[in-house]
Amino acid sequence: MKRHFSLYISVGLLVLLVACNNEQKLTTGQSAGVQLTAAPTGIASPTTNATFDPELPPGPVPSGEIMPPPVPTFVGTLIPPSTPTQVTPESKVQADLKAAMATEPKHVEFFVVLVAQPSFDNRLLDEMSNEERATYTQREVEAFNKRTQPPVEAAILKLQQSGEVYSYHSKMAPNSFYVNGTSVAVKELSLRDDVAQLNLNHKMRMSDPTPHSSTNSLQRTESTGSSRWNIDLVITE
Repeated sequence: MKRHFSLYISVGLLVLLVACNNEQKLTTGQSAGVQLTAAPTGIASPTTNATFDPELPPGPVPSGEIMPPPVPTFVGTLIPPSTPTQVTPESKVQADLKAAMATEPKHVEFFVVLVAQPSFDNRLLDEMSNEERATYTQREVEAFNKRTQPPVEAAILKLQQSGEVYSYHSKMAPNSFYVNGTSVAVKELSLRDDVAQLNLNHKMRMSDPTPHSSTNSLQRTESTGSSRWNIDLVITE
Protein backbone atom coordinates (compact mmCIF):
# COMPACT_ATOMS: atom_id res chain seq x y z
CA MET A 1 0.00 0.00 0.00
CA LYS A 2 2.77 2.41 0.85
CA ARG A 3 4.52 1.49 -2.39
CA HIS A 4 1.50 2.50 -4.49
CA PHE A 5 1.08 5.73 -2.63
CA SER A 6 4.72 6.64 -3.26
CA LEU A 7 4.24 5.93 -6.96
CA TYR A 8 1.27 8.27 -7.18
CA ILE A 9 3.22 11.02 -5.49
CA SER A 10 6.13 10.61 -7.93
CA VAL A 11 3.87 10.81 -11.00
CA GLY A 12 2.14 13.92 -9.66
CA LEU A 13 5.45 15.67 -9.02
CA LEU A 14 6.60 14.81 -12.56
CA VAL A 15 3.44 16.30 -14.12
CA LEU A 16 3.82 19.41 -12.01
CA LEU A 17 7.46 19.81 -13.06
CA VAL A 18 6.59 19.56 -16.80
CA ALA A 19 3.87 22.17 -16.42
CA CYS A 20 6.24 24.58 -14.71
CA ASN A 21 8.82 24.20 -17.49
CA ASN A 22 6.23 25.04 -20.22
CA GLU A 23 5.07 28.12 -18.39
CA GLN A 24 8.67 29.33 -18.06
CA LYS A 25 9.28 28.93 -21.82
CA LEU A 26 6.15 30.92 -22.65
CA THR A 27 7.18 33.78 -20.36
CA THR A 28 10.71 33.84 -21.77
CA GLY A 29 9.43 34.01 -25.39
CA GLN A 30 7.22 37.05 -24.68
CA SER A 31 10.06 38.94 -22.99
CA ALA A 32 12.29 38.35 -26.03
CA GLY A 33 9.77 40.13 -28.40
CA VAL A 34 8.22 37.04 -29.98
CA GLN A 35 4.71 37.98 -31.34
CA LEU A 36 2.41 35.17 -30.39
CA THR A 37 -0.94 36.86 -31.13
CA ALA A 38 -2.40 37.80 -34.53
CA ALA A 39 -2.06 41.42 -35.65
CA PRO A 40 -5.25 43.51 -35.34
CA THR A 41 -7.21 43.85 -38.56
CA GLY A 42 -8.50 47.06 -40.18
CA ILE A 43 -5.13 48.92 -40.36
CA ALA A 44 -4.39 50.10 -43.91
CA SER A 45 -0.99 49.55 -45.40
CA PRO A 46 0.86 52.82 -46.09
CA THR A 47 1.97 51.60 -49.51
CA THR A 48 -1.29 50.19 -50.82
CA ASN A 49 -4.11 52.29 -49.36
CA ALA A 50 -2.46 55.73 -49.27
CA THR A 51 -4.65 58.69 -50.27
CA PHE A 52 -3.62 62.03 -51.88
CA ASP A 53 -4.69 65.22 -50.15
CA PRO A 54 -4.02 68.33 -52.33
CA GLU A 55 -4.29 70.57 -49.27
CA LEU A 56 -1.26 68.95 -47.59
CA PRO A 57 2.23 70.18 -48.47
CA PRO A 58 4.32 67.85 -50.63
CA GLY A 59 6.45 65.42 -48.72
CA PRO A 60 8.60 62.37 -49.35
CA VAL A 61 6.93 59.73 -51.47
CA PRO A 62 6.90 56.30 -49.77
CA SER A 63 8.43 53.51 -51.73
CA GLY A 64 5.93 51.95 -54.12
CA GLU A 65 3.36 54.77 -53.90
CA ILE A 66 2.01 56.25 -57.16
CA MET A 67 1.49 60.01 -56.87
CA PRO A 68 -1.11 61.79 -59.05
CA PRO A 69 0.24 64.05 -61.83
CA PRO A 70 0.78 67.69 -60.83
CA VAL A 71 -1.98 70.14 -61.72
CA PRO A 72 -0.67 72.84 -64.15
CA THR A 73 -0.86 76.36 -62.81
CA PHE A 74 -1.78 79.23 -65.19
CA VAL A 75 0.22 82.40 -64.68
CA GLY A 76 -1.08 85.50 -66.44
CA THR A 77 -4.27 87.31 -67.29
CA LEU A 78 -6.99 85.97 -69.52
CA ILE A 79 -7.94 88.57 -72.15
CA PRO A 80 -11.45 88.13 -73.55
CA PRO A 81 -11.71 88.14 -77.35
CA SER A 82 -12.38 91.52 -78.81
CA THR A 83 -15.87 92.14 -80.06
CA PRO A 84 -15.88 93.16 -83.73
CA THR A 85 -17.24 96.61 -84.39
CA GLN A 86 -20.76 96.41 -85.72
CA VAL A 87 -21.21 98.13 -89.06
CA THR A 88 -24.33 100.28 -89.13
CA PRO A 89 -25.71 102.54 -91.87
CA GLU A 90 -24.71 105.55 -89.78
CA SER A 91 -21.14 104.29 -89.31
CA LYS A 92 -20.69 104.04 -93.10
CA VAL A 93 -21.17 107.81 -93.48
CA GLN A 94 -17.91 109.61 -92.71
CA ALA A 95 -17.86 112.53 -90.28
CA ASP A 96 -17.04 115.20 -92.88
CA LEU A 97 -19.93 114.03 -95.05
CA LYS A 98 -22.27 114.23 -92.08
CA ALA A 99 -21.13 117.81 -91.49
CA ALA A 100 -21.77 118.69 -95.14
CA MET A 101 -25.25 117.12 -94.96
CA ALA A 102 -26.07 119.23 -91.92
CA THR A 103 -24.79 122.41 -93.60
CA GLU A 104 -26.38 121.94 -97.03
CA PRO A 105 -28.71 118.93 -97.08
CA LYS A 106 -30.08 119.70 -100.57
CA HIS A 107 -26.71 119.67 -102.32
CA VAL A 108 -24.08 117.10 -101.34
CA GLU A 109 -21.35 115.61 -103.52
CA PHE A 110 -20.10 112.26 -102.28
CA PHE A 111 -18.59 108.91 -103.24
CA VAL A 112 -20.34 105.57 -102.77
CA VAL A 113 -17.62 102.94 -102.20
CA LEU A 114 -18.73 99.35 -102.77
CA VAL A 115 -17.87 96.40 -100.54
CA ALA A 116 -16.66 94.38 -103.54
CA GLN A 117 -13.16 95.44 -104.59
CA PRO A 118 -10.91 93.64 -107.12
CA SER A 119 -7.72 91.90 -106.02
CA PHE A 120 -4.78 90.51 -107.97
CA ASP A 121 -2.08 87.89 -107.56
CA ASN A 122 1.14 89.84 -107.06
CA ARG A 123 3.23 86.91 -108.22
CA LEU A 124 1.46 86.97 -111.55
CA LEU A 125 1.86 90.73 -111.89
CA ASP A 126 5.58 90.54 -111.11
CA GLU A 127 6.11 88.31 -114.13
CA MET A 128 4.63 90.94 -116.47
CA SER A 129 6.20 93.98 -117.99
CA ASN A 130 4.87 97.42 -117.05
CA GLU A 131 2.80 97.66 -120.23
CA GLU A 132 1.38 94.15 -119.80
CA ARG A 133 0.59 94.83 -116.16
CA ALA A 134 -1.27 98.05 -116.96
CA THR A 135 -3.30 96.41 -119.73
CA TYR A 136 -4.13 93.36 -117.63
CA THR A 137 -5.22 95.27 -114.51
CA GLN A 138 -7.37 97.72 -116.47
CA ARG A 139 -9.12 94.90 -118.30
CA GLU A 140 -9.73 92.92 -115.11
CA VAL A 141 -10.94 95.93 -113.11
CA GLU A 142 -13.38 96.96 -115.82
CA ALA A 143 -14.79 93.43 -115.99
CA PHE A 144 -15.04 93.24 -112.20
CA ASN A 145 -16.86 96.58 -111.93
CA LYS A 146 -19.33 95.61 -114.64
CA ARG A 147 -20.27 92.54 -112.59
CA THR A 148 -20.63 94.30 -109.24
CA GLN A 149 -21.89 97.84 -109.96
CA PRO A 150 -25.32 97.26 -111.60
CA PRO A 151 -27.31 96.71 -108.35
CA VAL A 152 -25.98 99.92 -106.80
CA GLU A 153 -26.41 101.84 -110.05
CA ALA A 154 -30.05 100.74 -110.19
CA ALA A 155 -30.59 102.16 -106.70
CA ILE A 156 -28.95 105.45 -107.74
CA LEU A 157 -31.13 105.65 -110.85
CA LYS A 158 -34.23 105.15 -108.71
CA LEU A 159 -33.13 108.03 -106.46
CA GLN A 160 -32.49 110.14 -109.55
CA GLN A 161 -36.03 109.52 -110.74
CA SER A 162 -37.36 110.71 -107.37
CA GLY A 163 -35.25 113.88 -107.54
CA GLU A 164 -32.77 112.96 -104.77
CA VAL A 165 -29.84 112.46 -107.18
CA TYR A 166 -28.94 115.17 -109.72
CA SER A 167 -26.07 113.41 -111.49
CA TYR A 168 -23.69 110.49 -111.06
CA HIS A 169 -21.01 108.45 -112.80
CA SER A 170 -19.09 105.29 -112.01
CA LYS A 171 -15.42 105.17 -111.01
CA MET A 172 -12.91 102.47 -111.78
CA ALA A 173 -10.65 102.50 -108.72
CA PRO A 174 -11.80 102.11 -106.12
CA ASN A 175 -14.97 100.40 -107.23
CA SER A 176 -17.37 103.27 -106.51
CA PHE A 177 -19.74 105.97 -107.77
CA TYR A 178 -19.58 109.73 -107.69
CA VAL A 179 -23.00 111.12 -106.77
CA ASN A 180 -24.30 114.67 -106.69
CA GLY A 181 -27.54 114.68 -104.72
CA THR A 182 -29.21 115.28 -101.40
CA SER A 183 -28.74 114.00 -97.86
CA VAL A 184 -31.71 111.70 -98.46
CA ALA A 185 -29.71 109.91 -101.16
CA VAL A 186 -26.83 109.46 -98.72
CA LYS A 187 -29.08 107.89 -96.09
CA GLU A 188 -30.81 105.61 -98.59
CA LEU A 189 -27.55 104.29 -100.06
CA SER A 190 -26.06 103.73 -96.61
CA LEU A 191 -28.78 101.14 -95.92
CA ARG A 192 -27.44 98.83 -98.63
CA ASP A 193 -25.34 95.79 -97.64
CA ASP A 194 -23.20 96.08 -100.78
CA VAL A 195 -22.11 99.63 -99.87
CA ALA A 196 -19.06 99.84 -97.61
CA GLN A 197 -18.55 103.58 -97.15
CA LEU A 198 -19.79 107.00 -98.17
CA ASN A 199 -17.18 109.76 -98.38
CA LEU A 200 -17.42 113.48 -99.01
CA ASN A 201 -16.09 114.75 -102.32
CA HIS A 202 -13.50 117.32 -101.25
CA LYS A 203 -13.58 119.90 -104.02
CA MET A 204 -10.54 121.93 -104.96
CA ARG A 205 -11.06 125.33 -106.55
CA MET A 206 -8.07 126.74 -108.40
CA SER A 207 -7.78 130.28 -109.65
CA ASP A 208 -5.69 131.39 -112.63
CA PRO A 209 -2.68 129.04 -112.66
CA THR A 210 -0.53 131.69 -114.36
CA PRO A 211 1.93 133.16 -111.84
CA HIS A 212 0.91 136.68 -110.80
CA SER A 213 4.25 138.35 -111.20
CA SER A 214 6.06 140.68 -113.50
CA THR A 215 6.11 140.45 -117.28
CA ASN A 216 9.68 139.20 -117.15
CA SER A 217 8.70 136.16 -115.16
CA LEU A 218 5.91 135.47 -117.66
CA GLN A 219 8.42 135.66 -120.47
CA ARG A 220 10.76 133.33 -118.62
CA THR A 221 7.94 130.86 -118.17
CA GLU A 222 7.06 130.89 -121.85
CA SER A 223 10.66 130.66 -122.93
CA THR A 224 11.39 127.57 -120.85
CA GLY A 225 8.28 125.83 -122.12
CA SER A 226 7.28 124.70 -118.62
CA SER A 227 4.24 125.62 -116.55
CA ARG A 228 4.68 126.96 -113.03
CA TRP A 229 1.99 126.79 -110.35
CA ASN A 230 1.52 129.08 -107.40
CA ILE A 231 0.45 126.82 -104.53
CA ASP A 232 -1.02 129.82 -102.70
CA LEU A 233 -3.69 130.06 -105.38
CA VAL A 234 -4.94 126.51 -104.77
CA ILE A 235 -7.95 126.84 -102.49
CA THR A 236 -9.64 123.86 -100.84
CA GLU A 237 -13.24 123.93 -99.75
